[in-house]
Amino acid sequence: MMRTIVDIPDEVGPQLAAIAQAEGCSKAAIVREAIQNYLNARAPETNDEAFGLWKKNAVDGVKYQNKLRSEWN
Repeated sequence: MMRTIVDIPDEVGPQLAAIAQAEGCSKAAIVREAIQNYLNARAPETNDEAFGLWKKNAVDGVKYQNKLRSEWN
């Protein structure tokens, strides 16, 4: 695990301590969770959910593509 020093505004300290006490965990755990949530929200979008969508079709993809293109003429 990486260790780092972060400057946190004075007014945030008591809020952070209150959350940690209410959740029964350390302030460090709260900060780690906040950083992970931030990174998840900023992660680049992928098209992973699109992979495999065509496998349920019984039509060959190239034949289907050619059929659609033939409609352009």
